[in-house]
Amino acid sequence: MNLRERGVWVARIRKLSFGSVEIIGKEVGVVDLEGLIHGGLLQGSPPVAGLLGAEILNRHHGIIDFGTRTLYLKR
Repeated sequence: MNLRERGVWVARIRKLSFGSVEIIGKEVGVVDLEGLIHGGLLQGSPPVAGLLGAEILNRHHGIIDFGTRTLYLKR
């Protein structure tokens, strides 16, 4: 599958931290969220910096507490 035709690029991150969880030297998919963020779909919502995929949530036993708007990840 040609990811670029689907608007997805692959990049290698040096380090990405969420609290005490660090992700180092992994390849990630990169997509343009401009239309989602500024196109009115998320109007009135807090700013969006990016999306976390299921792989990260699964690997770190992610729990999303929607009531408190908190993400819990294990190291």
